[in-house]
Amino acid sequence: MTPSSSRTAFTPTRRALLALALALALVTAVPTLADSGFEFGVDQIDGDGWQARDIRVSVILTTDGPIRAEVLIKEASLPEPVGLVKGIQGRCDDLFIGTHTIRCAQASLTPGDRIASLPGFSGGFSYERDSGALSWDMTARPEPGGELRLRGAQRGTSWSIRVDTAALSAAVIAPLFTSGEDDAPELYGSLDVVLEARSAGDGFTAAYRGQAEGLGGSNTLGTSAADGVALTFEGHAHSAASGLDFDIVLDAPRGELYQEPVYVRLDDHPVELAARGQWSEAALIIENLSIEQPGVMSGNGAFELHPADASADQAIDNPKPEDTATGDPEDGNGNDEAEAETPPAWTVASGHLSLDPLILPGGYEVLMRPFLSNTDLGNMETSGSLRVDLDLKDDAPEAIDLVVENVFMDDRDGRLALYGLTANFTWARGRQQAAEAPVTIGWQGGFVYGIALDAARFEFAVEPGQWRLRQPTLIPFLGGGLALDALEIGDFTPGNARVAIDARLQPVSMLALTRALDWPPLSGNLSGVIPSMSYRDGALTFGGTLAAQMFDGEIRVSNFRLREPFNPGSRLEADIDIDGLDLKRVTEALSFGLITGKLDGYVKGLKMIDWSPVAFDARIFTPPGDKSRHRISQRAVDNIANLGGGGGAAALSKGFLRFFEDFSYSRIGLGCTLRYDTCEMSGIEPAGTGYYILRGSGLPQINVVGYSRRASWSTIVEQLKSIMESEGPVIE
Repeated sequence: MTPSSSRTAFTPTRRALLALALALALVTAVPTLADSGFEFGVDQIDGDGWQARDIRVSVILTTDGPIRAEVLIKEASLPEPVGLVKGIQGRCDDLFIGTHTIRCAQASLTPGDRIASLPGFSGGFSYERDSGALSWDMTARPEPGGELRLRGAQRGTSWSIRVDTAALSAAVIAPLFTSGEDDAPELYGSLDVVLEARSAGDGFTAAYRGQAEGLGGSNTLGTSAADGVALTFEGHAHSAASGLDFDIVLDAPRGELYQEPVYVRLDDHPVELAARGQWSEAALIIENLSIEQPGVMSGNGAFELHPADASADQAIDNPKPEDTATGDPEDGNGNDEAEAETPPAWTVASGHLSLDPLILPGGYEVLMRPFLSNTDLGNMETSGSLRVDLDLKDDAPEAIDLVVENVFMDDRDGRLALYGLTANFTWARGRQQAAEAPVTIGWQGGFVYGIALDAARFEFAVEPGQWRLRQPTLIPFLGGGLALDALEIGDFTPGNARVAIDARLQPVSMLALTRALDWPPLSGNLSGVIPSMSYRDGALTFGGTLAAQMFDGEIRVSNFRLREPFNPGSRLEADIDIDGLDLKRVTEALSFGLITGKLDGYVKGLKMIDWSPVAFDARIFTPPGDKSRHRISQRAVDNIANLGGGGGAAALSKGFLRFFEDFSYSRIGLGCTLRYDTCEMSGIEPAGTGYYILRGSGLPQINVVGYSRRASWSTIVEQLKSIMESEGPVIE
């Protein structure tokens, strides 16, 4: 017989087996003269948080054997993380139906497609017809290894469940964390877990504990990964009006974790974590989070996270017009092959994190260095500690309080160091800080690209959206320093930082400066004015012309623009004018060989990438109408000839010319148009197949002619270094 299918709703106290039990009760009224059977269907069964649909029950009666029964549930909606499951099958091969009891000692259950990695459960169940009490004990032993045991009991509205795993392979549970098995993460390792839950009034309460060994895996994008993780955990949960209240304590002493861009080796920095909060479909609220990572940090916080809505997916599928615009080809920022980004699963609606302290060097290596790796701060040796309070809203910083205490930072690449760094500042979006609480930053010493810094301290008044230097401040170095007349720092939102400076360079020793920079030694002092320097959108510019006085002349820098100065691949553009340098002082400083007279010149269209020149048009020459004395030594003549690939200069050390220590000249000129490493050379004027670099006058008269029209810039630089390191030829 096949009863007609109808939409039947059952309370969760009876569950699907009650329908089966009622059907099986009819068996006693069916003649058993021959094998027979029947089946019936149930359209839907609803429970508290779950639902089963399109249920088919089949019963087979035999004359000489046990009763067999099968149940097929086409589709079930179960609580997360399980979700939608299709194709659940149950079977009993020795169904006993007594006056008071229905039981099966040889039952099996196949979980369905959602957790198909489980081969199926086997065990038994019993049902007391008088009291409605139901109990079961089922075990699965999946092929990857381990065991999963489910035990439970129900009587009326009271129920209890216990889940035990023993060395269960993590691969078994991977499909629970995705929408389908095809995109399940590759997990490995073993789990030992105990979960006990029972009814409590209209809800439930649960306790869980467990440990994992060798846990690992990664997502399909490779942005999250783990390997060899060992952890233990325990906690409690109970239902609430808002969803689920929970707490957990977790200890992870071994293994490796990666969440782009942060990598943690737990063997060096184990993690101890405790959290308490609520979970619902609308939000995950962490009321209290505490985290201890010895040698890295001690922190606590609270967060409210919301599931990301569909707008993130729409933004990827339908990018804004400006997102697909072609970038500057020189910068390599075009979007022809833009990488797709996966939208976040959760957004931080609000949150607070307090790190007290953040310990260096561990805190730098684990939490800071990954975000600074492409800057000049990405390879530092550090010590000291920080205190940080961070407020978040809508996935962005809302307020920051930072205290830096006696921090030492030393770049392993020798670019930057600060010793005894202290700082104290507060920033909040749209909030003005009280005048009695200024921002302070100071250090006891350090260096920048080899230039030693003396102690300095700054005080900033905090105004809406910016910090403003309270009073002129000197950054002392090399006997002089940088005098800051005005300094403003503002718009702290990511990508929009702004800095504006008016400053003067007080005379610093050129000898000390060139030694610090490992340049050829120069004498004298350098001073100048730095007009309206600003930094915004990753670019450093001057609002006017930078003028520096040196060698009794002036060097002026205009059209200055430096992009990404603190990152590899920085790009510099500028025009430079040289006016009236004293050649005697220049050549004495460079150990080039003595030349007297004045020198003008320019460098137009200078372009540097990562501080190496790749393009410019440069010339140095004797100023028109220069009335100063023009003399040049034998060594200087020889060095100029070598730079231009000139011939005949060696004759100075032979014949009667070797008796002259210096010579008179009328003009000097040398030019280079650089494109990457090739320099197109030029001089004063053509000279047959070459060009004049030096035109002599008087007796004896000498001329220096260059014949190299194309030269390697790196070779020229090496020649200049050799000239300055050499003492020159000895004339006898």
